[in-house]
Parts: sequence; C-alpha cells; structure tokens
Amino acid sequence: MHRPTATLAILLTLTITAAGAHQTETLTGTWTMEAAESRRAGADGQPRLHLLLRTEPDQGRTHMGVTVPVASFSGLPASLASVPDARFELRRDAGTFRFEGQFRDGRGIGEFRFDPDGAFAQVLAARGESDPSSRRLFSLAALDVSRAFIQEVEQAFPGIALKDVVSFRIHGVTAAFRAELRQRGFSDLSPNDLVKARIHGVTPAYVDEMRQAGFPGEDLDGLVRLRIHGVSERYIKEMAAAGYTGLSARELREARIHGVRPEFVRAVQEAGYTGVPLRDLVKMRIHGVTPAFITSLGEAGYRDLTIEQLVRFRIHGVNAKFIEDLKADGYRAVAAGAGGHPDPCAPLATPARERVRGKG
Repeated sequence: MHRPTATLAILLTLTITAAGAHQTETLTGTWTMEAAESRRAGADGQPRLHLLLRTEPDQGRTHMGVTVPVASFSGLPASLASVPDARFELRRDAGTFRFEGQFRDGRGIGEFRFDPDGAFAQVLAARGESDPSSRRLFSLAALDVSRAFIQEVEQAFPGIALKDVVSFRIHGVTAAFRAELRQRGFSDLSPNDLVKARIHGVTPAYVDEMRQAGFPGEDLDGLVRLRIHGVSERYIKEMAAAGYTGLSARELREARIHGVRPEFVRAVQEAGYTGVPLRDLVKMRIHGVTPAFITSLGEAGYRDLTIEQLVRFRIHGVNAKFIEDLKADGYRAVAAGAGGHPDPCAPLATPARERVRGKG
C-alpha cells in the first residue's frame, strides 16, 4: 500500500472509531427495584416491577424511574424474596442494561452497566438527531422507545420530533389509541392533542360514555374539561335521579368543581329543601351552607329560611352558637326566632354589630 493511501486509511479508521466510541460510550450507575405494589398487573395483564436508575455523577447524573414487565428481563430470578447474588439483563433496541446486585424481601439494589447500541444511534442520526449521545440512548432504552415504535408513530406523523415520540411512549399514546379516537370522529388530532387526551384520561371508552350520557357533540377540549373535573356518566345519572336532568356541560363542571354531589343534594332535600335550582346548590356549597347548618338553625328557632337567607346567615357568621350567645347577652326575643320579621337576618344585625363594638 502506498504511504499516502495507508495514512488516509488509518485516519479514516481513527475517525470512525472515535465517532463510534462517542456514540456507544458505556454508562454505569446504581439501581433499585421494588416488587411490592409495582408487581400489580398492567393493562396487558403482565406483572411489573418499578425500576429506578441513577447514572454516576461524572457521567451527567441522570435519574430514570420506569415500570417494566417482569417478562422483559432476562435472567431475573423467579422469586425475589432472597437473592444474594443477582445477575440479569434488560435488552432494548437502544442498548442493553446489565445488572448486578441482590434482592431481599422483594426489593433489589445494586449496580448496572448500560451498553448503547451503535446501530440504533445511526437510526437516530438518520432522523436528523445531531448528537445521539449515550445519555440519550440510555433514556430511550429505559423507556423502551424501539425502532418499531418510532416507525409506528412516524406513519401517523411523518417527521415528528423525537421528543414527541418519547412523550407518546411516556403517556401511552399508541397507534391503536389514535385509531380508536379517529373512529369516533377525532380525525385531526395533533401529537399534543393525543398526549393531552391520555394525560387526562379521555379514552375511547370515556368518549363513548359521555356520548351515551347525552354529549355527542363535545370536542376534545370539552371532554378534557369534563374529565378533569370528574364528570362521568355515573355522576350524570345520579344527578338525574336526584331530579337534575338536562344539565349542560358547563353546569355539570361547575357543580363538580364546587362539590355538588348527589349525596349533598339528597341531604339538602331531607333537610326540607326540594327543587332547589342547581345554581343555588352551587351557592350553598361555595358559602358552606350544609344540611347540618340548616338543621342547627332550625333547632335555634330559625326555620323555613330561603336559600338566600341561609347564605346571608353563613356569610355574616350567624350560626347556632352565635344565637345561643345572644341569649346569654339578653337578646332572648331576637334569639327566639324570626318572629314574623320580613327579613330574619335583620333582627340579628343590630346585636351582631353591638357585639363587635363591644369586642373593640
């Protein structure tokens, strides 16, 4: 071989080797694993383990917590009750985790080594990733962002950014999830829309549920708002059973936000207030007018008050104890009840002001 040619070959070899070393640099760190609560079966019925990974500080400290199906590990002992010398692997497209450590009472601890996959780094480079570093591959491997998953997402959203692919993986946005929403008329959802739907639990089943409950035309944002505030088909049915039918999405949200539950409605009805408009029930909840408050006022002599009067009593601090205190101060006539006064709040206003002055 001619000297210039040999020199060029050596330089090319060194360049390729250096680039490969940069892309496939081994990472090390510590791991912990729990097999208690996190062993519960996932949506696919598989038992799972919660794995926490920490890389060394000199490698740019990275913490990753993921839930992994037991079947994904290779060499993991069948029983994690007591394993003094455990060695097992977790193989992903982006690289392989090799674990060493021990288990006791279902909890494990030890050290790991992560070997990035150079071929997967090339996949990322082909997508335009300027620096498919070992840390990036470490995160993708922990989250199980595979070649197949990237291809699946790209079929729906050509050119989608890797950060959005990762977001899909974290929140469980799959091709099946998108397809089921499309079947229900949501055909133009963006990546952000799909993630938002998953985060807030707007599943195809929830869409069906709300349509059956009388909301066939709600868009995604409307369904998200309903879901955030806990409006379900069951809640709508229970409110209807309590006499509140035909409520709008806004009314349902407002009722849920302020805690107007069916049990509250029934308790108010048992206290003698039937057919109370929903807006008044909301007002009662806002100001703390409870059935117990109504009952205590009745026992103190103030019965058959309107909702507005009850709210005014609550706002101004007029309660059973206040009335008892008036009796002790000599205001027996006032404390005895409304006495036919057109405004039951009025007889209590002067004593209330005088008591405040006295305390001043």
